[in-house]
Amino acid sequence: MPSAGDIRRKHLEALLRPGLTSVLAVLSLLGDKVWYLPRWLERLLPNINVEGEKLSHKVASPDDQSVVRPLPIR
Repeated sequence: MPSAGDIRRKHLEALLRPGLTSVLAVLSLLGDKVWYLPRWLERLLPNINVEGEKLSHKVASPDDQSVVRPLPIR
């Protein structure tokens, strides 16, 4: 005999499944327009560099004094 928790979980899954399916359908229909971000909102949001892409593009030359280098260990 299924427990009360199993029955509640199955009811919850039955309620959420149609909503999730419709959200995924709308996302696939809209395509790239889903990721549109207004300029005013883009200016307000912080620019977070999660994967470090900016660091890979910034390569310092040996003569660059703006780069902080560690002190040698004695």
